[in-house]
Amino acid sequence: MPDVQNGMKELVKRVAIGADHGAYATKELVKSYLTRAGYTLVDVGTDNGTTAVDYPDFAYAVARKVVSGECERGIMLDGAGIGSSMVCNKVHGIRAALCWNEKTIINSRQHNNANVLTMGTGMHEADEICKLAEMWLQTGFEGGRHWPRINKMMAVEKNRRRKMDQNELVEKITREVMDRLKEMMKDQGVNLAGSNVKPMSQSELAGYIDHTLLKPGAVNAQFDQLVSEALQYKFYSVCVNSSWVPYVAKKLRGSEVKICSVVGFPLGEMDSRSKAFETRNAIANGAHEIDMVMNVGALKSRNLKLVEEDIRAVKRACRSNTILKVIIETSLLTDEEKVLACEIAKKADASFVKTSTGFGGGGATVQDIALMRRVVGPDMGVKASGGIKDFKSAVELIKAGATRIGAGASVQIVTGGTAAGGY
Repeated sequence: MPDVQNGMKELVKRVAIGADHGAYATKELVKSYLTRAGYTLVDVGTDNGTTAVDYPDFAYAVARKVVSGECERGIMLDGAGIGSSMVCNKVHGIRAALCWNEKTIINSRQHNNANVLTMGTGMHEADEICKLAEMWLQTGFEGGRHWPRINKMMAVEKNRRRKMDQNELVEKITREVMDRLKEMMKDQGVNLAGSNVKPMSQSELAGYIDHTLLKPGAVNAQFDQLVSEALQYKFYSVCVNSSWVPYVAKKLRGSEVKICSVVGFPLGEMDSRSKAFETRNAIANGAHEIDMVMNVGALKSRNLKLVEEDIRAVKRACRSNTILKVIIETSLLTDEEKVLACEIAKKADASFVKTSTGFGGGGATVQDIALMRRVVGPDMGVKASGGIKDFKSAVELIKAGATRIGAGASVQIVTGGTAAGGY
């Protein structure tokens, strides 16, 4: 084996490794071989060789470990190594190399500074893959005349991302979610998540409800009643404008009822610093949860960076235990924009997405809740708010995927009545 300890020194300790089911056995041998050589292997799967899996899932996981900085390098194995290389190179910051002999191993590192190695178990014996993988990890990048070429390589990626048409971006994000939603609606009707939801009592439903009073001109007596009802029916929280947080916090001190404050309400069009300032004040005055209004105009203008940074500004103003909900105002959005809004809220590390302010027309629908749940997945909250007036409607929204209900008609909802009016 040739001397490969040339080029720029690079400390490699942690290596991500993945494989599909066909390459599982070889992955286990490579892990053992490289561990003995002193490397720490981070295994992203698959975890057995009998259950058929798709290599793109594991190639993507390897790439993410590398670009996140958790691992210095990555190794991905499948039948030929070609498909995994294609997947990895779609991840921003990855330079994946498909290698098949010592020359390509060395070249990929010395000249191309590859950070992910892909190989095919159908092309090599397992012991050969072990030795080539170790050689690849030991080989440094020469730098020098190769730096300008690497920079040009990465510039192509940056320029493509910068110049991507926003409509293409929206289509790319929404296509899979919308297709899955249509299939599920075809198979199950609109009740997409309800098959596993048990029958619910009125007292159980109360634990889902943010008891809400956001009307302009509301007076002390109305907030006294709000607090009294929240304590009596054991609603999850009271939801008020930020100026009323100190008042209700004083009355709820020592109780289990949480306090939720809206921020940037109801338009969401003020600048991010103002939203962050309002958030800090609300939390200092006793708020446990923040329901911020997204900048809808920025989303519809496709200023996606502004939308994300707006949410992140509020997130930074929150404490570590503060729940942040993002109101996306579904009645003003197309389905594609709803998907995009949910994706951005999730990316910005919000805790929930929420349908409506109740001031923008429309309200929570089963279809919107089902769509939002499909986008954010099982680990993020979805709050239904706007126009919820009775027990049946609230339960249907929970069956569709809502984990919180925002309503001013909370008492009527849990006692079996039907309310009239706005929020």
